[in-house]
Amino acid sequence: MKYFIAIFFIFFITSKSAFTNTIEYIDVKAKGIGSSYTEALNNSLSNAIAQVNGRSIETQTSLKKISQTISTNQDSSYYSSKEFQKIIKEQTQGYVSSFRVLSEDKSSNNVVKISISAKIGKFKLKKSAQRKRIAVMPFYYFDQSFKLMDDVVSNSKVDDLLIQNLVSYLVQTRKFTVLDREYLNHMNSELNIIKTNQTNIEETVKLGQKLFSDYIMVGTLQKLFTEEKTIKIKNSNNSVSSKKAFIEFSYRIIDIPTSQIMFSDDYTGVFDIEEKDIVSLDGYIIKKASLEIGSTILNAIYPLRLEKISGDTAYIGQGGLEVEIGEEFTIIELGEKIKDSYTNTYIGREQKEVGKLQISQVSAKLSSGKIVEQAYNLEDNFEPKKYILRKIDTNISDIDIAKEKINQKKKKVTTDDDW
Repeated sequence: MKYFIAIFFIFFITSKSAFTNTIEYIDVKAKGIGSSYTEALNNSLSNAIAQVNGRSIETQTSLKKISQTISTNQDSSYYSSKEFQKIIKEQTQGYVSSFRVLSEDKSSNNVVKISISAKIGKFKLKKSAQRKRIAVMPFYYFDQSFKLMDDVVSNSKVDDLLIQNLVSYLVQTRKFTVLDREYLNHMNSELNIIKTNQTNIEETVKLGQKLFSDYIMVGTLQKLFTEEKTIKIKNSNNSVSSKKAFIEFSYRIIDIPTSQIMFSDDYTGVFDIEEKDIVSLDGYIIKKASLEIGSTILNAIYPLRLEKISGDTAYIGQGGLEVEIGEEFTIIELGEKIKDSYTNTYIGREQKEVGKLQISQVSAKLSSGKIVEQAYNLEDNFEPKKYILRKIDTNISDIDIAKEKINQKKKKVTTDDDW
């Protein structure tokens, strides 16, 4: 029994010590504004936490608890009391250790401004939070609305759909920590400037710094429309009707620490519309486009990589929406690094096609496929980070399929007549 108590005591002491070492307290100053004292104090505490831990999902619980704690209509002196300090510390599990109001001011239009000094505990981030952080910003639009068949869709709805789908795609890749859109609302005034396309890249980068992100995605939707065509097949009385959607979207991924444009692309999407399978036409078009745009972004920053080869089976460190069973990829061997002779900066690596792979299994984090062609024994020569994949585009449009069927029918008729 004494032995058990001794073990328990040692475990308790070491556990407590380990827990204590997971939090580092940092002194910060922050400001907040609001229509009332409580709202201004809430915003100043939220900004203090954001300075240390960022405005991300990791801080959501603490921010929500602070908001709930100081939503009561108390006198301002109450919020400086030891009682309230204790409540805040308990509600945030110690992440707001203490704070002090440095100044408060109320303008003629009843806007309250509060400046505080606070001691904030730094989160021990999860592995998922240590990934590159990206914020998808509201996009710029040439038009106020878009005509999609018989419907008119506002650019605000398209913006919501586009951001929502791109965020969902980037989250499921498990390669990024995507900043929660709820926290973008804290920066409405600056985001509205971006929507009017009046901001330069330096100002955009400053906003990215405020959001504590590594990358931000900005872009412009130039075109979004649908059209119906009837195509007559040459030398035939047959015709094919088609309904298609068109979208043109240019975007950039900006690296916040360096202010450099890490990747940019002009995307053009053309989709066949099969109305019987579509519940929401605008949702259908934006989802299809988002999958292709997201895939391009992912492959530009994190190309699909072979993580292991066993016989003729290769394992890929990516699953989810990025790969599908039956898809084919070219296997690329990466060679020596290449530098720009003018700037001496790294611009890429030698690349050589060494095989083909077809996907056979897909899960959330991992995929596998069969190596159907290989220039040499890839398993014997495998090294980590040596092989990447590029998708082989095998899409055939509905019109091409229809043309092929009509041609086959014509050939059959000609053969029967000759006989």
